[in-house]
Amino acid sequence: MCPVNKKKQNQLLKNMKHHLVRDLKRLTSPQGYLWAGYPHFKTLFGRDALISAWQLLEYDPGFTRATLTNLATYQGKRINHKKEEEPGRILHEYRSPDEIYTWQHKFEHFNSWGFPYYGSADSTLWFVILAHDYLMHTHDEKFIKKLWPNIKKATRWIYEYGDADQDGFIEYERKNPAGLYHQGWRDATENHLRIEAPVALVEIQGYAYRALEAGSELATLEGESQLARELNKRAQNLKQKFDSVFWDGSRYILALDKHKKKNKSSSSNQGHLLFTGIISSREKEQKLVRRLFSPDMWTPYGIRTLSTKDKNFNELSYHLGSIWPHDNWIIYKGLKDKGYTTKAQKIKQALIKAFQEIGYLPEYYVVKNDKIAKPYLRRACHPQAWATAALLEMITHDTNS
Repeated sequence: MCPVNKKKQNQLLKNMKHHLVRDLKRLTSPQGYLWAGYPHFKTLFGRDALISAWQLLEYDPGFTRATLTNLATYQGKRINHKKEEEPGRILHEYRSPDEIYTWQHKFEHFNSWGFPYYGSADSTLWFVILAHDYLMHTHDEKFIKKLWPNIKKATRWIYEYGDADQDGFIEYERKNPAGLYHQGWRDATENHLRIEAPVALVEIQGYAYRALEAGSELATLEGESQLARELNKRAQNLKQKFDSVFWDGSRYILALDKHKKKNKSSSSNQGHLLFTGIISSREKEQKLVRRLFSPDMWTPYGIRTLSTKDKNFNELSYHLGSIWPHDNWIIYKGLKDKGYTTKAQKIKQALIKAFQEIGYLPEYYVVKNDKIAKPYLRRACHPQAWATAALLEMITHDTNS
């Protein structure tokens, strides 16, 4: 790259960073955690807040402290089917009485849920993962010691409630008939994934493995050696069983359904496994990476949520073919961690390209005929915390301001 072009590129990145930081400030709550997004999600979402704080851990660990502290305050204490609350469970969504009143005309399920609402299969796993990674990054043992009772309760939830049928895998099934049917990151009240619950999603097994390993390390640091051994054993058992069930000869499946039948859809979800450590061999890892970048998954603007070859594919759909920046970032992080630097850079450049073409980075976008379909952008929230944080983390090291 010639000096003129390099100078121009650096200025573009600086302008981009300025825009993203401004959006981040708009999303920062008075308590210090990040609201999920505008306009409908200006509130505390467990999964969103945890992932965006994780993305920004190096940029500003204060987001992580605030997120973990506030989520610990609302951690589940009892069984409440209306709220889908369980002991140790981390919430999916919090709404104040004023918010419920304001939005109930738009979201009918608000009248059927109790708040905080806990219908998430992975918020609790992310809570443990983030606590561990925060300690590794900051060495703030004092904060983790204070949070330890909550972390311990969260690890217990994994195997006491997360694995309801005790088959070794984490699955979900709503307890409230009006609750979220799907409770992974592609959540919805309807069965848009066409998978009959209880559902064991592939990426959630990876999160659970990493959370159990993280919990084991934290238990060791807290002097609870017996718990550390128990969590480590559960992690290793999960890893061993995972490959025998979720690997289908040449690829990972998406999920197990109510009857333990395999759903073999090719989705971006499988890409989340890369950062978790649950993949047992380099060969399987390489096959997964090739699959993610195959023509039916890859676009010039990132990896699709669902393969174009899938019978449920719809490029205009919220979750069945669109592209989500945070989803791509999680894959990007795994690729970097595992040494697939060129592939990681490909995702990074795709998100930068999306930002430059749109003028900002929304919650998700539609790619049609290898071009962003701009008329559909009005459906997407902006700013959205985990989209903003994804690109900010990617370009921070490329800017000197």
